[in-house]
Amino acid sequence: MANASALPWIKEGEEIVAAPGIVDICWMSDDPLYARPSTDLYFEQDGGLESDYCKKDKKTGIQSYFRCQPCECDMKSIITLRHHCSGLQHINKTFKIIAAYKEKLKKDPQSKLKKDPEENNPEYDLYSVLDKQNKKIVGLRYITEFINPNGNKKPLYHCRLPLCQNAQGDAGHMSRHIFTVSHRAAWIQEDQKNDSLVKHEQVVSYVEEHFENLKEEYGQISQDESLENYSKIELKEFRRADKLPPIKRKAEEETVGGGGLGPLANLNIKRMKSDFDDDIAAPDQDDGQADVKQPLSEKEVERNFKWQIAHCVRSCLDTYYPGTEKYVQGNKALSKDDYSSLARQYINQFKKEIKTEYIARNGSIQGIALTPEWTVKVIASVTEALKNR
Repeated sequence: MANASALPWIKEGEEIVAAPGIVDICWMSDDPLYARPSTDLYFEQDGGLESDYCKKDKKTGIQSYFRCQPCECDMKSIITLRHHCSGLQHINKTFKIIAAYKEKLKKDPQSKLKKDPEENNPEYDLYSVLDKQNKKIVGLRYITEFINPNGNKKPLYHCRLPLCQNAQGDAGHMSRHIFTVSHRAAWIQEDQKNDSLVKHEQVVSYVEEHFENLKEEYGQISQDESLENYSKIELKEFRRADKLPPIKRKAEEETVGGGGLGPLANLNIKRMKSDFDDDIAAPDQDDGQADVKQPLSEKEVERNFKWQIAHCVRSCLDTYYPGTEKYVQGNKALSKDDYSSLARQYINQFKKEIKTEYIARNGSIQGIALTPEWTVKVIASVTEALKNR
């Protein structure tokens, strides 16, 4: 059996850190304007982390990493994190933090519960979380959604696959569970009636070929509006999930506001579209019918256009920033603040300039894109400005 310290993933329930305030999960992006608050690993490790954690998403440019606060160092793999946290220097630096936290738990056991910023947000649902992930999904029909009937709290979720051992929690916790190898293997055995796939690589390969369509399958998950069951899920004590009528989420409901939606009144249907929908290719479909692609909204067109300009501008700035692989020795190095400031300046400048010219010619922004001619102009202008700094 492989040494646990060499596992490239964190199993559900595995304890890497013994107290909060030690290791944070942080995010970085190619986009200098991207910002996402860090989360404490202590409150996330129970749900497990997949083996591809810390790998850069090639479509969005976003990458997670771990930051050890006491040791003031960053790590970009789970294996490195595990080795670091078992090191003598780290243990010595965290001894007092852990001791103080254990003492605090003795006085106030409730302090172990994280103050959740999404606690009272009914719009923080599983769809909105999964739709932002560029990962293969299976087993959605085995998930039950629990709605607080008072409508003032986030939905909670339970997985009833026998081998998943009553996995339950909020949207973030359940999304991480869905991407674990254990959930995928449980789905293959229960739903696909295939118990011959036991290796990690076999499970991943099978899911790559048999994944589900989120928009189609999410309508098949069950929904429970019992306050009693919701309270049990909050305490992670729920042990039964009867099959309930499936949730009905129709496309036309995306523009409906206010009441009249029953249980859906508590859900933000508008968040059912990913921030990166247009950057992520949909899985191939072979149903004998031609795909009918809806025209993009003006907001979507402008967002895509801005990403094209941002990519072009950053490719120039990268050659002057030592923190990237494209940095050219001899170029006057940019600081992190300079990089962010200049990126924002040039992106907004060229977006406004090109958009004004395009609308003057075509009457609207539909079809706008960064043409090869404009690409050359942007690169030349940014490069010249950087040389003359």
